[in-house]
Amino acid sequence: MEIKNTEFKTEDQKKQDETIRKIVLSHCVACHQQLDLLQLRLINFDDLIKGVIDTIKTTKNLLDQQEIIKDEKPKLKKV
Repeated sequence: MEIKNTEFKTEDQKKQDETIRKIVLSHCVACHQQLDLLQLRLINFDDLIKGVIDTIKTTKNLLDQQEIIKDEKPKLKKV
C-alpha cells in the first residue's frame, strides 16, 4: 500500500488557481468566438489570425500578472 503525500492549498492558493482557470476559459471562449465569426464569414482568415494573436498576448499578460501577484505574497516562516 502506497502512502501519498498530499499538499493542502491555502485559501489564497485556491483563489489564485480559480483566477487562472477563469483566464484560460476566457481565452478559449474568445478564440472560439473568433472561429464562429470566421465560419459565418463575418471576418476573413487574416482577421482571425490577428484576433488570435491579440488574444494570446492578452492572456499571456494576465497570466504574467498572476505570477507577479503570486511572487509578491509573503511566505510564512517556519518557527
